[in-house]
Parts: sequence; structure tokens; C-alpha cells
Amino acid sequence: METATFFKNEVEKFQYYQFPKWLMKEPYCELSLLAKMVYTLLYDRLGLSIKNEWYDEDGKVYIHYSNEKLAGKDGGVNCSIPTVIKAKKELTNAGLLTEVRQGLTLSNRIYLKGPNILNQEVKNFKYRSKNSLVPDDKNLKTNKTEKSKTEYSNDYDTDMTDLISAFQKAFRGHTPTPFQYEDLEKFHNEDGLTIEIMIEAIKRTSNNNANFHYLQGILRNWAKKGIQTMEQVIADDLAFEQKKNGRSAINPKPAQTNVPAWALEEIEENNSEEAMQRMQALKARMLADEKDEPVPEWAEKVLASQQTAEGQAKLAEIYAELEAMENGETGHSETRS
Repeated sequence: METATFFKNEVEKFQYYQFPKWLMKEPYCELSLLAKMVYTLLYDRLGLSIKNEWYDEDGKVYIHYSNEKLAGKDGGVNCSIPTVIKAKKELTNAGLLTEVRQGLTLSNRIYLKGPNILNQEVKNFKYRSKNSLVPDDKNLKTNKTEKSKTEYSNDYDTDMTDLISAFQKAFRGHTPTPFQYEDLEKFHNEDGLTIEIMIEAIKRTSNNNANFHYLQGILRNWAKKGIQTMEQVIADDLAFEQKKNGRSAINPKPAQTNVPAWALEEIEENNSEEAMQRMQALKARMLADEKDEPVPEWAEKVLASQQTAEGQAKLAEIYAELEAMENGETGHSETRS
């Protein structure tokens, strides 16, 4: 294959595997390079598992990836199967992989693991706090600047622990994966988002069936707007409401709509639950688009589901009625006695 130096506008066109930084630190730095490559390929495979809904009864994600494919030249590590098995054994001994047999005709379930971020953060915080209380002789000449850095480090660890605790509450006890943790750190360290507003974003995510991609969307939107504090978040919310009210002032609608209340009630009574659920999902998608935020997961599922012919017809009728009434046209309302 011919190669060429990257140009600025070409860098993002390629797909890459994500290699976790913590694999280069204790206690995992002693793992062989092949074991680290196998871990990276298996982690990338988690995306397929989530897409296929490969979860066990406890909600844990597992992977199907045969040793033959993992050892292969196309998408694998290009080595012998015994070598792959040896690398997987390294990961198992390091506590990063568990393999569960499913029978002679079924492929094994592979459970990938990562360091417990929350426990490690708390442990690091306690360790640094303890050391800061009893400095050794080398640190007796520590100046105010160095002391300030130590205090900042301890505060940072405490804040990150609060962030992960909020994450656990929103995501039903799950801690961030190593890659998710790195992503959150980037929003804080590189984009300047405060821990306070990141926790606020997590709370908003929990109100929309906690989804990490939804959380990323909120944080990315705030970073794009240069929002870094809770005050700016509130100001952004107010600006959005004013924008909505401004549109209403240009095209005033009593009680937010020209459609009579009795008509809405009749539509709700006479149409299927399927059609009404789909309308709610469309409304949620429109609201998300207005706010430049991700569509809630439940709405995506409803809109992606196969709709019956009867449901499609009912929904078309609803749209026609509502559009006519919004425009003040004669129609359904004139036939009512």
C-alpha cells in the first residue's frame, strides 16, 4: 500500500483504535505489547456488543470474538492462535479479562474489565492527603506556589470523585469505563468545563434514560458555545426559552396552539396508542434539535421501530388535521356541532 504524509484536513478521515493510557502504567505496564493490542481490539469490539444487545442477566456486556479471527491478518493481530491464547491468559491473570464457556457449539463469552476508577481516585486522594500532612525533609522548603498546587490536586481529586459518584447514580451503579473517564477528563481539562456543570449534564442525562452518547452531546454543545460555569448554563437555558417565546410572539398561538382543546382530546381518544407514542417521540426529537442536543434514547427507539400500516395512516391523519387547524383553515372543527 502506498503511503503519504498526513495533511491537516485528512487526519479525521481515518479510523483508529483507542489505546488506554492506563495500560502503560503500573500495574499493567508489564503486560506484553501483544496483550495490550489484544485488549485494544477486544475493547473496540464492545461497540458491536452494545449494538447487538449482548448483555447478560446482570446487565454486563460480553463479547463474541473467536481466537481464529483475533489471530487473523485482516482486523486481527496477525499471529498464531496459541500466541493469542497466551496473550489472553496474560489479560486474565491481570484481572482484565474473563472468559465463560457456553457449550461445544457456542462461542465463549468474553467479559472485558478495566480498573475501578472510583476506588482508585478515592485511594489516590487519601494517599496524597496523608502525605501532605507529614512532609519529609526534602519538602520543608516548599513555597506557597507548590502548596497551592498540592491543594489544587486534592481539590481536583475530590471533585472527580464527586463527578464519578454522580455518574454512578445516573447510570445505575456503573462506573465510567477507562475510555469514558478519559473523555470526561478531556471535557474538564481541555474544554474548561467545570465539574459542577458536568455533574449538571449527568443529571440531565439521567432524566433521559441515561446514555453516555447523550451526555457527550450535552457537554460537546456546551463546550462549543464556550460555556464553562453554572451561571452560563442558566443563561443559555434562559436564552433558549426567550428564543422560543420570540418565535411565539412572531406567530402568536393562544395556549401554544390554534388547535382547539376539544380537538386534541378527540384525537387522543380516537387514535391508537402507537400513533400517539410516535407523536410524543417526534416532539422530543424536535425539542432536542432546537436545543442542539442529542435525541433521547427512548424517542430514537420509538422512531426506529417498524410502524404498522394502520399506524402510518393514523399518524398521517393526525398531521393533516393539526396542520389545517394550525393554519386556521376550515375542516374538522367546522363539522363539530
